Amino acid sequence: MQRRPANEGFDYHQHYRPAPLTSAVTAFFSRNGKPWDHAPAVVLVEEAGGMFSDSFGGHSVYLGEGRFTNGLIHRELDALLAT
Repeated sequence: MQRRPANEGFDYHQHYRPAPLTSAVTAFFSRNGKPWDHAPAVVLVEEAGGMFSDSFGGHSVYLGEGRFTNGLIHRELDALLAT
């Protein structure tokens, strides 16, 4: 058996390409996240016009849960998750 170099045949950018920031996702609910998971996403979502809130309606990234929306359906998502 012949060994190949470790990086031969694997294109990092082909397999780990980040998703483009588009309006394709209208809502996202994250559970069991850490502050370092949520904080960057909060900045990106809010700069794009979306909204973030924690499970109590506040704005804390330290609770482990987060609700991200495009801003148009945030109240509806909160009501849906409250039931």
